[in-house]
Amino acid sequence: SWDHQDADYLDSTDKVADLVEWRVNGVTASTGTTDTFSGGFVGGDTVSCLVSAFDGTDYGTATQTNFPISNTAPAAANLQIISDHAVSNPGEAPMVGDTLTCIYDFVDPDLDTDSSTIQWYYDGVVIGTGSTLSSGFSYPGPITCEVLPYDGTSYGPVVQHDQTLQSSPPIITSVTLESDSTVSGDGDPSTAKVGDLVT
Repeated sequence: SWDHQDADYLDSTDKVADLVEWRVNGVTASTGTTDTFSGGFVGGDTVSCLVSAFDGTDYGTATQTNFPISNTAPAAANLQIISDHAVSNPGEAPMVGDTLTCIYDFVDPDLDTDSSTIQWYYDGVVIGTGSTLSSGFSYPGPITCEVLPYDGTSYGPVVQHDQTLQSSPPIITSVTLESDSTVSGDGDPSTAKVGDLVT
């Protein structure tokens, strides 16, 4: 806003015709008569407003004011804990033995680089850092992924996501065949003839 002063005492409606120029970091972003400006700037920028009074005939010398734009703290949204198994089998939870990945949307109006930190918890104890985790947990969990949003300047609110796990299917690691040697009669369980009982 500004005060429009006119030595010729024209009425206040002259103010609506004053020329307003908006600049971002010294570069003209908008020119007109509007006294509001939005968008086109981020934290660290300087927005300038230059107003040239107009009395219907002449423009006065422009008056400028500068406004520094402060950084806006980022946020983390839509946290999920996924694994290759869970992605390949929609609707199923990650399994014990999977490599877990914590994913989220980094939301920053200033478009800064994501410098957030991630911690993993199991039973209330930190068991890992970074976006992935492959050990230190067991069925059924839960596993907690915690994200502290950071844009290099400001921290946003901590966000957590809990994930229960499904048990891994059992695995047979080896199979051994033995013969009772009733036919072969050699007493060697690793050999057999037709008629021997093999288990």
